[in-house]
Amino acid sequence: MKDFYRFDSYLVFDPTISTHYEIFKIPRVPSTGFRVLDPMLKSLQWPPSLCVLQVFSSRTRQWGERLFVRDGAAAGTVTDMALAFPFDHYNGVYWHGALYVRCQADFVMRISLSDNKYQVIKLPMNTEVCQYKNHFLGRSMRGVHYALIDNEHRLRVWFLNELYGQMTWELKHDNDLSFLLRCQEVCTQNDGPWTLQYHNYFGYPRQNDMDNYYEAYKKHIVRKYHYEYESVWYKNHCEDIKKMW
Repeated sequence: MKDFYRFDSYLVFDPTISTHYEIFKIPRVPSTGFRVLDPMLKSLQWPPSLCVLQVFSSRTRQWGERLFVRDGAAAGTVTDMALAFPFDHYNGVYWHGALYVRCQADFVMRISLSDNKYQVIKLPMNTEVCQYKNHFLGRSMRGVHYALIDNEHRLRVWFLNELYGQMTWELKHDNDLSFLLRCQEVCTQNDGPWTLQYHNYFGYPRQNDMDNYYEAYKKHIVRKYHYEYESVWYKNHCEDIKKMW
């Protein structure tokens, strides 16, 4: 079964408490494009109610296993994970004794190291609403944050409020960055229309699926970046913004 999953490694380290650290390997369901899904696994809940994680400890300098029990509902099924957007990038943060991992199919896995429990937290905006996006988990002195830049260059930042154990996302920042991006030097050197040159860097075996992703994104790119710089007013505004930086 372990050979079926992919694993992403996350560092748990707080130098204010200890010089020792741990590395957690979080399992991930591979995309159906890379491997045929076992019929026995399709309907299984994900993450499982009992989740065994591989953990490296700097104290013992050895790998071991730790059992974590899910508190609450699952994010979905193995099939849901296998059908998630295949080219996403995942990250995690460690804050106040818990590891927060952004996982496929738009959820966060909050792993409490003190009581060996974990819970699933849905992200505030899912792929159905915004498929092509850059998004990351981060942390501050207050807690965990989730930042997202969508394909319209709109930046949103949410704060995870954990008051009384209720996990709720609070929108703290919402701003359109498209005007600022149009004023950057990289844009002013590309007057007029341009098109995206495609190369299948991923070597994705299901070429039809990859082409569908590419075609949809290409239409957006050509439409969004068809900028002209004939307006004197627009050029002056760009110059004013550059002086501010």
